Amino acid sequence: MIELRSIRDGDQEAFLEMLTDSAVNKTYMLPDFAAKNDAIPLFQRLQALSLEEKRFVRCISWDGKAVGFLNDVVIEDGKIELGYVIHPKHHNKGYMTAALKLAIAQLLEAGYQQVICGAFEGNDASLRVMEKSGMQPVPYSDTVQYRGKTHRCIYYATQKENRDAEIPLPCAGSR
Repeated sequence: MIELRSIRDGDQEAFLEMLTDSAVNKTYMLPDFAAKNDAIPLFQRLQALSLEEKRFVRCISWDGKAVGFLNDVVIEDGKIELGYVIHPKHHNKGYMTAALKLAIAQLLEAGYQQVICGAFEGNDASLRVMEKSGMQPVPYSDTVQYRGKTHRCIYYATQKENRDAEIPLPCAGSR
């Protein structure tokens, strides 16, 4: 069963694997780490943020083991944008879809009016996760420079009220 929880000391090795994995680094914006241990400060920062009440940083746990994480990217005006990672050895098992559905339910219950996620164009797996989680594409895209390339970001969102109504632009003022 998927659980969203704070990040624990025992999650460090799994997080270091994710933070330094070349497949993860293609789609989740991370610094280059020369060695796994170079990612320890980022793990510690994510762990500290997972304990802050005003932030949404959660370990995705399956059977007690860290398999991924979700984190807030932008929080403003009742909207929250999330980023997410699932360890490549756990791809195509439905873990990320289950975790994102759970996160959306928790965030809407906590009072957020809209939950937004984005992915690089061409990251079909991530776009499919958003669709399977009940999110809808929004009429907004963005371009980001990452690892020497320009990437078009596609956004999906879901909202608390009138979930079938047209979804407004996500957190665009902070980009």
